[in-house]
Amino acid sequence: MTNPPAPMAVGRFDTVVLDCPDPRTLAEFYAGLLGQEIDLGATALAPTTAPDPEESSGFRVYAEPAGHPFCLCRSGPQDV
Repeated sequence: MTNPPAPMAVGRFDTVVLDCPDPRTLAEFYAGLLGQEIDLGATALAPTTAPDPEESSGFRVYAEPAGHPFCLCRSGPQDV
């Protein structure tokens, strides 16, 4: 009797995107759910300058308080 072959991954999950109209409310929800405090402690990694408010899209890299990088993407206005 032979064993069936082990399952093989067909891809890898690399990206998590959280999109919401009100990030502060979402942060308060998860902080309350997890019994934590909000620490808006991200550090800009690239680019290190503040985003231009007139910029309609962009891709920025930040580090969370433990130093792990994450990306924020902003797209232009969309019809909903």
